[in-house]
Amino acid sequence: MAKRKRLGDILQERGLITREQLREALEIQRTTGDKLGETVIKLGFTSPEDIADALSEHLRIPRVDFKRRYVSSDLVRLIPETIIRQQQVLPIELEGNFLSVAMVDPLNIMVIDDLQRMTGYLIKPMIATAAEIEAAYQRSLDIASTAREVLEQYQEETATAEQTQREREEAQFIGSAPGVRLANMILEQAVKQKASDVHLEPQEEELRVRFRIDGILRDIMVVPRHLRGDVNSRIKIMANLDITERRRPQDGRMQLKIDKLTVDMRVSTLPTVYGEKIVVRVLHRSQSLLQIEDFGFTPQNFERVQRMLRQSQGLILVTGPTGSGKTTTLYGFLNQLNSPEKNIITVEDPVEYRLDGINQVQINPRVDLTFATSCGGA
Repeated sequence: MAKRKRLGDILQERGLITREQLREALEIQRTTGDKLGETVIKLGFTSPEDIADALSEHLRIPRVDFKRRYVSSDLVRLIPETIIRQQQVLPIELEGNFLSVAMVDPLNIMVIDDLQRMTGYLIKPMIATAAEIEAAYQRSLDIASTAREVLEQYQEETATAEQTQREREEAQFIGSAPGVRLANMILEQAVKQKASDVHLEPQEEELRVRFRIDGILRDIMVVPRHLRGDVNSRIKIMANLDITERRRPQDGRMQLKIDKLTVDMRVSTLPTVYGEKIVVRVLHRSQSLLQIEDFGFTPQNFERVQRMLRQSQGLILVTGPTGSGKTTTLYGFLNQLNSPEKNIITVEDPVEYRLDGINQVQINPRVDLTFATSCGGA
């Protein structure tokens, strides 16, 4: 059996700390009794995320990637909030009789035993940082609690008076109906959670709401059937679509201001057997989102990209699944290339970000403005 590497050795191999820093941390650790990981973080030698990665390798315990994992609010409720916050744990997956739990300290046997007694499941510990657990937990709570508040308000209102269809339609314009508030809340939460898309999908008895975050669609909430029409109509009105047309696909745009941030949204509707499906693409207007330095390239790949962008001719293909960042990457490239001495023309369908200094062409097949016919003005 291979001997397990020491955490200090792993940190050095990863280039996270130097030999001198490790020696200093070990001396302080002997005095304080703290764990080595806690000590190097307190000294500012490395980050909690780096320590979590190293601990995962050191202990051979899986590392949680919350960017690629959806945490169900139903699952979160298996553990009381006080325990989640005090012990820095979060349930993330249930498979048979095993409950996977993200933990800052996956070796805390007492906490693991308490969680097993509390939930009735066998606990499989995984590693995460305190900040990651808190962010994932808060994300699971935000929209569920707001939705519950709106739905409870709806029930109170309908218990005292029966609204007519005309009253509901009028309320949609003045923003007072529960369905209107629910639609607003869904869009606001999508922006706050940095979702790239919102999917409103009609089912036989309800409306399923999903957000695409980091390329993954995540179930957010379920809207009761009696609110489905109000939610859909509100979004269609905001996007200047025909609310009486439910048999044909429609496309529209709208703008939302949230916390002083202006957000463009592209709205598409599609008739299904249970009603209209609506997809909202969230487009942040901030130019700071289009800096390729922030795209997560490795230093080697970043240099390769910079070298390609300096070429006077050539072709760059950007491919990937929905929500993976193709459009953002291409706009980032344009942002990098944009300067007064260059003539830049784009042909797009649709134009998602408006870039000053760049000639952007929106495809319109109805007037024969296609990708093929729009290249003459270059």
